[in-house]
Amino acid sequence: MEKVFKNRPNFLGSEVGLLTKTITVPANFATYVMENNRKVVKAGTIFTSPYYGLLYEDVDITDGAKEGSLMIRGSYIDAKLPASAVSYVTYFKEQGLYAFAEGSVTRPDFGTAGLTALSTPSVTVASADISWASISGAQVYNVFDANKAKITSTTATGYTATATGTYYINAGADNVNYKSSDLAVATVSTLS
Repeated sequence: MEKVFKNRPNFLGSEVGLLTKTITVPANFATYVMENNRKVVKAGTIFTSPYYGLLYEDVDITDGAKEGSLMIRGSYIDAKLPASAVSYVTYFKEQGLYAFAEGSVTRPDFGTAGLTALSTPSVTVASADISWASISGAQVYNVFDANKAKITSTTATGYTATATGTYYINAGADNVNYKSSDLAVATVSTLS
């Protein structure tokens, strides 16, 4: 399976000298965005504790504190961050994290802006079995519960529910060629 890219700007100035540390992103972290009813702390968010640095990848804190990688050395493009790091330049430089100025040639952002969405799965429910047709370009199929919390990701075209209720399914894209589909609704009313 190909790597799935998160919807985020390409803020990395260079991988040369890149150093990350594992940190815990608290559930009550104030700087987050809502995406698909999930609280997501975006890649490039500035942290000042336990180290000065930039969050390397998106972290979903909807269900509580999660571990993430904090970039503490390397180079970044300030204009591509969710918020400017100009106020923290001195602290960043002290530990080897430097702002990088892009020249006239720029690199594309990873993400979904301007990409065509995959088709929404057409689901069929037979007792506890939820199935859907394969969708061209899908990297994975995501199954969510009634609260839109992800239950699983699979390359199969079906899922067996363990409880009655509402489920949501979408076709996950690589966010380079296509963006993920909208959610399809499946209602499981019996498990027999």
